[in-house]
This record gives sequence, C-alpha cells and structure tokens, in this order.
Amino acid sequence: MWIFRLVDEFIPSIMAVIVILVLDIAPPNIVLSGFTSGSFFMALSIFGLSAVLTTSGLTYRIVINLFRFLPLSQFWHSLAIFITGIFLTPLFPSANGRIGIATPILLDMVESLGYKKKGKASTRLAIATFSGFTMFSSIFLSSKSMHFIVFGILPIQVRERFDWGYWFYAAIVAGLVLLIFYFILTQIMFHNSDKPKLSKNIIKAQYEVLGPLSAQEWAAIGGIALFALGIATSSIHKIQLPWIGFAVLYIILVLGFLSKKDFKNHVDWTFLLYLGALIGLIKTMSYLGLDTSLGNEFLWLGTYMKDNFYLFVLLLAGSTMLLRLFIPNTATVAILASVLFPIALLNGMNPWVIGFIILIMSDSWIMPYQCSYYLLFDELTGPKKLFNKKMILKFNVISVFFRIAAVYASIPFWKSVGIL
Repeated sequence: MWIFRLVDEFIPSIMAVIVILVLDIAPPNIVLSGFTSGSFFMALSIFGLSAVLTTSGLTYRIVINLFRFLPLSQFWHSLAIFITGIFLTPLFPSANGRIGIATPILLDMVESLGYKKKGKASTRLAIATFSGFTMFSSIFLSSKSMHFIVFGILPIQVRERFDWGYWFYAAIVAGLVLLIFYFILTQIMFHNSDKPKLSKNIIKAQYEVLGPLSAQEWAAIGGIALFALGIATSSIHKIQLPWIGFAVLYIILVLGFLSKKDFKNHVDWTFLLYLGALIGLIKTMSYLGLDTSLGNEFLWLGTYMKDNFYLFVLLLAGSTMLLRLFIPNTATVAILASVLFPIALLNGMNPWVIGFIILIMSDSWIMPYQCSYYLLFDELTGPKKLFNKKMILKFNVISVFFRIAAVYASIPFWKSVGIL
C-alpha cells in the first residue's frame, strides 16, 4: 500500500496497528506508545505555532521589510527570499506548507520586477525561493515532520543530546557546504544583466497597506521568542523540548490567538496519526526482536559502516536514492532508519549520523513525481509560465551531488567533536 500509493500514507500504518492489536502480537502500551511520545506532542506544537504564523500574515510582513532596506538589484532580491526561506525552514515543519506560503509572494515579485518570462532572471528568483524554503530542511530538527520520526526512534540518550540546538550544531558544516555550492552554481547557471523595474515607492505603498502589527502577529512573535528562549535555556530548567513547545501552544490557544477553526484546518492531523502509529510500529518491531533480525540481514553493510565509512556513505546515498524511485520519502526514511539504527549501535556508531545521512539524501529527487513540494510549486507557478522548468530540474539534479559532498565534508567535523 505504501510502495504503490494505493491510499494516503497514514492509512497503512493504522491498518498495521489494528492487525497487531487484534491478533495480540504485542501489548497495547507498546503498539500505541507513539501517541504518548514526546515526538508526537512536539510535532503537534510545531504545527500549532506554524498555524499562527500562517494566519497572522507575519511572514509576508517580514519579506516586505526585507525589501524596504535592500538595494534594487536582482542579486539582493534573490538573496532576500532565499534567506527568508532559510529563516522560515525551522519554523514550518512542512516543505509543502513553506512552498505554499512562498509561491504567491514569488509570483508577485517576478511580475512587479518586470523580468522576462522564462528568462534567467525570473528563473533565478524561482530557484532562490525553492532552494531557500526546501534545500536546508535536514539542517533543522523542526523543519520536516519526518524528522520527528527519526528523532522518536533514536535511543533515549541520543535524543537527550540531539535537541534542536545540538542538531543544528552537528549539521552546520553540511549546511555551509550546501550554501556555498548554491551560490556558485546559481552564479554560473543564471548569470544575466536584467534589471528590476520595481521602485521603492511600490514597496513603500505595500508596507503602508500592512499597517501596524496585529495582535495575532504579536502572538506569533511572542510564541517564537518564547520557544527559542525555552530551547536556549534548556540546560538550566531541564525541561525537554517537546514540553516547551506544548506549553507555548497551550498559551497561544488559551489566549485565543489561534481559533478552533484554524487549529483544526492548519494542523496536519493525518500526519500526526501516521507519526504516532509509525513510532508504535517501530517500537513493536523492537519488542518482537524484528529490528535485530532485519539488522542481521544487513550486517555486510555494517562492515562498511565500521571499516570504511566513506564508502558506506556512498552506498547508503545510492540505496536511499534507489528506494526513493519506488517508495515515498517518509516510508523510505522509516524503513532505512529502523534497519540501520540497530546496526549502528552494534558497531559503536552514533545512529544520529546515519539518520542525518538518510534525511539529507532522501530529500534528493530526480523525477518530479518523487517530490510532492516540487509538484505543488509547479502547479502554483504553472499558469503564469514565468520560469524555465528545464533549468530548475537541471539545477536540482546537480544539487544531488551537493548533498553527497556536504556529508563527506561533515565527517571530519563529526570526528573532531566526538559525534562520529
């Protein structure tokens, strides 16, 4: 059902839970443990905070303010929306959601700037938007829902170490490599001399229309600040990240800054069902010893993991890309993580490193059907026909090698700080 996409991804996981419970294969407290896990409540909290950001209009105000203080040039406009995407990546746990927010702003920008349709300038702006809002997902724990799946099945001592801040710290070298390659490739592929036609007067008028900050926008700012403060001071108060996020969500709800309707509409409840069921399934596999049995079938891969990690990275990247041709992203991550984490522990390796490699490579795609958020991007921008799709797809294929290079560049750093 997963491989052939017969139904939505969350439905097979529910079916598996029902079968396990009815046949009494494992105790209910094991099978349903995903719905009481910190990862489940963390995902719920992030969705709630994202809903406040979306409904308040704060994100659009941020973009307008960036343009107010930037020079009127193609480079700075692309840089602005690119940086905005990176900034919003850890705040929105859905690449589809981020693309949905960014695309209308992108279309307005291209038309206002007066760039030639399907030209290098307009396509460069499209690449800046798409890359900024999606390329750096693996660098942040809270940027994608599936990260909570990986986080949820890590051993407890690893989870306690790799909170939001340490996850970012461990992934920083990979992020810098992706950033450098992005700027080099865009400069080579999209160099042109087109000039923007947008004036400061138009930007000023758009800013004046926004008016002062609304109560919802202040709530969104306060929620983000409180969440960030809780993360930054976690070593002092010892409160785990999921409960910080859950407390922020409670405050937002109790003060009425997020309505019941918006809470229902903007939280991906089907994913939460999927997340809770999948974590329970993986814990059931561990309870039954299936993870050990599966791990034994892949012991040959463990040999490379321990003796030649550089070759192992290449094998794992290739395996992930191959699976992604046939299996959805989330299912690929869940299968590889559940199989390889026990092998990593047997070989004395940090399973977070394995999980990070799986995540950064599972974000890679070659054919459009492999990437739901590209299909959304294509659907939203298609009617305008402003961008050169072939150049966007070519850029994406080349970026696959960026990701492999980013992993290899991170290995010496991981060794130096004791992660690997």
